[in-house]
Amino acid sequence: AHLATLQHDDPGELEDHAVLHLEFEGGVTATCEASWALLGGMQSTLEIWGSAGTLRADLLHETGIRQYTGDATGQAWTTPLAEPLHENGYPQELRHFLSCFAEGREPEESGADGLAVLEILLAAYASAAAGSGIDLPFRPKGVARAVDLWARRD
Repeated sequence: AHLATLQHDDPGELEDHAVLHLEFEGGVTATCEASWALLGGMQSTLEIWGSAGTLRADLLHETGIRQYTGDATGQAWTTPLAEPLHENGYPQELRHFLSCFAEGREPEESGADGLAVLEILLAAYASAAAGSGIDLPFRPKGVARAVDLWARRD
């Protein structure tokens, strides 16, 4: 993992840009990037590159709406969301969770899934601090906040 504070004048102890390279059993790899530093607004894309093809999904900007609000430089084209809350999936996510709770079913995203995500986050912060990869399982003791594994780097 590589973490950085790129756009904020007072970075404090938090990053605003993260890139993770994940290596899975069998040789499959993934690169994940999350950023509050990207200019041009929120983006949510997924690309899958395989031996037989490629899939690219733009989860926010494929509404068919394009808007220009700038000068003659052409640098101000945007693709506004028609229904931001709906298009980000939050109402659907909450509806699913509440339905599962009411019906006694396990949500599609389980507690075990959440723990796996937290383990990857802990490993990412530790990796960024160490400047090297971290093998899973990774369960450090006495860590109050995942960011502390990176913020204490010196």
